[in-house]
Amino acid sequence: GVIGTVSVFPIDTVKTRLQLATCTATGSTHGATGITAVVADVWSRSGIRGLYRGLPATALGTMPEKAIKLGVNDFLRDVLCGYDRSKET
Repeated sequence: GVIGTVSVFPIDTVKTRLQLATCTATGSTHGATGITAVVADVWSRSGIRGLYRGLPATALGTMPEKAIKLGVNDFLRDVLCGYDRSKET
């Protein structure tokens, strides 16, 4: 959950920056145009912290999502497989 989010977040940041690089009417691009250019731009402006900007909000959103997913998974497994938890010790 959160570990996966933290490990992939810099890649997602670079992807988002590349998507936000807009084309002008003349066909030229505004902003960085390649992965290395985006990483260099973010690194020069903010250092490593720039690659993780926005992580706390994303991590906070990941935790309840994973909790709900696991809870629904357990519930549906019990319902669909006829599991009786009253027999557990």
